[in-house]
Amino acid sequence: MFLSSVLSFINCQDSSQNWPCDHEIFCRPNEGILHTIQISKLFKDSKEFVDMPLKYSKEEVLNNYDQLLDHEKETLKKFVDDNFSEAGTELEKVTPIDWLEKPKFLNDIRDENFRLLASEMNEAWKNLTRKISISKDDAEEYSSLIYLEKPFIVPGGRFRELYYWDSFWTIKGLILSEMPETVKGMIENFQYLIKLYGSVPNGNRLYYMRRSQPPMLTQIVWDYIKWTNDLAREREFIAGIIWDLHEEFQYWEKKMVEVKINNQTHRLAKYWVEAEGPRPESYAEDFANAQKVEESEREKWYQHVKSGAESGWDFSSRWMESIPTTETQEMLQIKTGNIIPVDLNSFLCKNSRILSILFSKVENEENASKYDKISQNLEDSIRAVLFDEADQMWYDYNYVTGTPIRRWYPSNLTPLYTGCDHLEVDFNKTIARVANNTSGHPGGVPTSLVQSHQQWDFPNTWPPLVEIVVTAMENTGTTEGKRLARELSENFVRNVYSTWRDTGHIYEKYNCSGGGGGGGEYETQKGFGWTNGVTMSLLHRYPDMSSSAISDLWFHSKHTFLILIVVVSFCHAEL
Repeated sequence: MFLSSVLSFINCQDSSQNWPCDHEIFCRPNEGILHTIQISKLFKDSKEFVDMPLKYSKEEVLNNYDQLLDHEKETLKKFVDDNFSEAGTELEKVTPIDWLEKPKFLNDIRDENFRLLASEMNEAWKNLTRKISISKDDAEEYSSLIYLEKPFIVPGGRFRELYYWDSFWTIKGLILSEMPETVKGMIENFQYLIKLYGSVPNGNRLYYMRRSQPPMLTQIVWDYIKWTNDLAREREFIAGIIWDLHEEFQYWEKKMVEVKINNQTHRLAKYWVEAEGPRPESYAEDFANAQKVEESEREKWYQHVKSGAESGWDFSSRWMESIPTTETQEMLQIKTGNIIPVDLNSFLCKNSRILSILFSKVENEENASKYDKISQNLEDSIRAVLFDEADQMWYDYNYVTGTPIRRWYPSNLTPLYTGCDHLEVDFNKTIARVANNTSGHPGGVPTSLVQSHQQWDFPNTWPPLVEIVVTAMENTGTTEGKRLARELSENFVRNVYSTWRDTGHIYEKYNCSGGGGGGGEYETQKGFGWTNGVTMSLLHRYPDMSSSAISDLWFHSKHTFLILIVVVSFCHAEL
């Protein structure tokens, strides 16, 4: 039996090219240990199993599986208990070496409650910092973790590993917390991942290796350079990372498709993941849904779903062909790979501008010119394909049907967030539309106006999207845009504060009416890296925000109140 397992493992290596990863236990779809354990639903959360390290070598565990006389639930539970350790045991919590109890930005926050909240978030870095506690060889032999040498910040909850685009927003907070060594270490971890895979995986797990997330490393590097402002070492740092940033950009260029508008051909990127089977970390859910899809269409559906996960918006009506009424039908409508997203192309536009500057700094004018041209082409294509003249708004575009998706999502504003908008935008109209779509929501910016069963829809509000909308409104340079930006910031930060005050927790997402968020494939997680980063960023932007909406109302209406007192007193005197 042992020999048959080894032969099976050897024979499947060629066919594993399209698995989520090359590991037969953690990634092989449709048969074997992963399939059997996950569809048995031993765990409430499918991610739990694929995060459990092996107690023995891969070959020994495969052999032990072959010895099972049946696949009853009790037999499988004993097999897992005997052959796997508890999830997360290869990681240890560490205090960052550069953590400060009182970073300077706390002193600028005028509201005592908000200062207390920011201090709590600064304290949380000690709870969210992880280091892989086993050797690189042991990680490769026994774990689904991709080994990283430097410590990193995890989001929190079920998310025990480093995540890509989460880290961009998290690092905003680390910078304000004055933690340069931690930030640099995370950059080096990402750089190592690019050297391994040509891109940054979704997270440092084997089962994520064939999909990425919104490409934010170039912007992380840019923020780090501006913050450290170390001119003596700047050129050396840039030279040491720029070719890895270049390689990652090429990864996304391969995901570009051509769109013809008014006899002009434009190239824009989409999310697309070519890997077989269900997502290992959501195997049971994906497999169950796939049984409702025609067998000939299942693999394509799996790819659309993984592409939705690559977008970071897993899941949303953004990726649905139509908006059905049942949760199952919603997932079956996911067609992420058909859609050209506004945010992805805006991020790439900004990345190419940064790369042009960085190549100039290392005196490589050929590539500086190349990336300058790429950024201009992307800006032109974003305008031609994604901008709606009537609404003065950007929309995702279904390139298969050739139609824009005219729905509200905060991602519509990413061209304004990244500075990849164009001069002729009527900001008054844009701002009015944003105000209309965000008004009446005291807990934050609604992720959409579609109330689906998915977590990236109404009524949830997500920290990164708040930051995008706030910065976009500020970037209009208008009085009304800046007023709206501040209002949306105050709404969100008050919600984060009041929810923390009432529950003691910082959540990954919130309800736009107030309180923590909900919906989606898993319970709302606590932690939480990007909420810390974005909240700190907003408090740094508006240090005079007030934690009390009532006090603000009093400030704006006290003169009216005093006038009413005078009038009433006058009338009483007349009587």
